[in-house]
Amino acid sequence: MGKKMVANVMFLQKLWCIRLAVILVAAISIILTGSAIASDHASTQEKNRSDTFKKVANTPNSANRYKITNTHYPIPPANFISNKGQHVKIDELLSSPRPVMLQFIYTTCTTICPVLSATFSQAQDRLNKIDENFLLISVSIDPEHDNVQKISDYAKRHNATHNWIFLTGDNDATRKLLKAFDVLYPGSNKMNHQSTIFLRMRPDAPWRRIEGFLSADELIAEFTELITPVKVTY
Repeated sequence: MGKKMVANVMFLQKLWCIRLAVILVAAISIILTGSAIASDHASTQEKNRSDTFKKVANTPNSANRYKITNTHYPIPPANFISNKGQHVKIDELLSSPRPVMLQFIYTTCTTICPVLSATFSQAQDRLNKIDENFLLISVSIDPEHDNVQKISDYAKRHNATHNWIFLTGDNDATRKLLKAFDVLYPGSNKMNHQSTIFLRMRPDAPWRRIEGFLSADELIAEFTELITPVKVTY
């Protein structure tokens, strides 16, 4: 009986050890599986964050604010008067060898024009540090109201420097220029005019047509991109 009892005890101990081993294996398996799932989840989250970052990083900041096209525009011969009272032939002025930025505004505008004018005003000093040989031109689309005094006062309100010229002309000259740059608005309501800035580096270069609203920083970036020589690698 004593030997039999000892045998039974040993059997129970072995059985308990086997059960404990099974429990330990199961527990380890659960832990490893949970870790793998957690790792996969973390990896997926990291991938998603990476993909999102790439999508954001590869999306232009101003893609929904303005668009750019490059176009040649034949400039018609037409006469204008500057805010200094000087008579200007627009085809000769726009043939200047200097970098030129052009916009169309009118002095009583309360929507688009203040934004366009503020962009030039805020950019002019910084542009001067990049290349002092540039020219800003603002052409009035309301010649019946915007005489020399009006555009001169408007220029002063926006702190225009010597690099920034304001022009006004008669209806025919204004219409010709608007048509040449493909910004002729429908009807006679000047409030329908577009928010567009034109930029070119040389007389023979195409105009960079920038449609929409861009900040002074963005205008400077566009200017810098055009004025910086392209490096050719072989």
